Amino acid sequence: MATSPARIVALVLALVMMTGPGGARPPSPSEQAMAAGDMQRARQLAQQQLQVNPNDTSALAVLAAADLAQQRPKAARQNASKAFAAGETHHDRFVAARLAAKSAHLGGQPLVAQYWLRRAVHVAPHPQAEQVAIADFRALRRVSPLHLSFAASFRPSANVNNGAENPMLSIDGVPTYFVFNDASRALPGAETRLGLGLRYRLAGTEKRGTDLGIQMTQSAIFLTDRARRIAPMARGADFATASVDLQLSRYAEISERSFLRGGLQIGQSWLAGDAYARRAKLDAALTHRLSPVVQARLSMAVERQWRIGASPAATALVVDSAAERKLASGDVIGIRFTAGKTVSDDANQENHSLASELRYVLGDTVAGVHLSGTLGLALRDYPVFFGGVFGDSGRQDKTAFGSIDLSLTRLKALGFEPVISLEGRRTRSNVSRFESNSLGLGVRIKSSF
Repeated sequence: MATSPARIVALVLALVMMTGPGGARPPSPSEQAMAAGDMQRARQLAQQQLQVNPNDTSALAVLAAADLAQQRPKAARQNASKAFAAGETHHDRFVAARLAAKSAHLGGQPLVAQYWLRRAVHVAPHPQAEQVAIADFRALRRVSPLHLSFAASFRPSANVNNGAENPMLSIDGVPTYFVFNDASRALPGAETRLGLGLRYRLAGTEKRGTDLGIQMTQSAIFLTDRARRIAPMARGADFATASVDLQLSRYAEISERSFLRGGLQIGQSWLAGDAYARRAKLDAALTHRLSPVVQARLSMAVERQWRIGASPAATALVVDSAAERKLASGDVIGIRFTAGKTVSDDANQENHSLASELRYVLGDTVAGVHLSGTLGLALRDYPVFFGGVFGDSGRQDKTAFGSIDLSLTRLKALGFEPVISLEGRRTRSNVSRFESNSLGLGVRIKSSF
């Protein structure tokens, strides 16, 4: 994203001469003057063009480029924004959006620059231009000290509150005659979840440095009429959750093929509007490129968890490993293994866990849809359940899960695209409270680059 005068002139010339489906208009007089390297003459001709037509896109783009070359980013972005608004073709708007992005970057506004590059992707006149704008966006994101992320999803569920499917508790198939209250039973409904993340580099570069981040999530639960018949007094807000996490991280590119990141994270979660739990976590992750088509990752985390006003604290250790390979067809196959152990003075919280996951992503789109799928199995063992009141068999959960994701690339806007997910999950447990089945469609929004 350099902004020297020579690079600005080269950028404008490349954009103006760009050809592709639909073509580009012939260079205007002011653009021809810029091509000759006469910036002052180009500005004069651009101002003359604007006297004839105040919405002359080529003249506004030349003024924006001239302002950039003279290190006037505010004026450059104003002219580029006007050029974008006045543009009648995808080509003109693409030129203007890239100039606005350059202006915002020079003015120290990386998030605004990323926004304009997303607009450039959206109006790109042909695939080559789109790839240029995407490459610019990725380069800017690497060097920018500020990074913003956003997530949104909507998921209907037959058990939106993660309740008991059987109203009576059974242990190892033996009824206990303990009956759950209405709100603790499985209730159908839907969950909407929003997530917002912000990360700022405190020191260093994109290859080695320290950053501070915050991650916030909020869910809203909506109950169906059937759920209200099961639990007349229950409200969706009773099951809504929120969380806030702060993280201080140190990262380094330790070789051309290896990247290491570690940090400290503290956070709190809420349930039904009340503080529910606090946590503190130390983690480290190493990513290593084994070959041009194979990448592996190994991470470890230790987390201390406190349930507010309840049982003693617990400490969880998790080791996570993953690898993925890009096939000759362009498809990607990945595998992941996770192992965890939780210890606590409260025996009911102690458990061991193992999980494996297989993921496959098609390299090519099918009828404008990008397909990927996941299959997995998870095991969790609690040596003690409910203090051993119901026996000494503990609790054992086995969960099988899978999903198929359909990214609707033809509906993308500003580099974001909707993803429809068909998700299935089945948990079997010797404690009936934790048995569940779910199958449904979910929708979320993701960035395509």
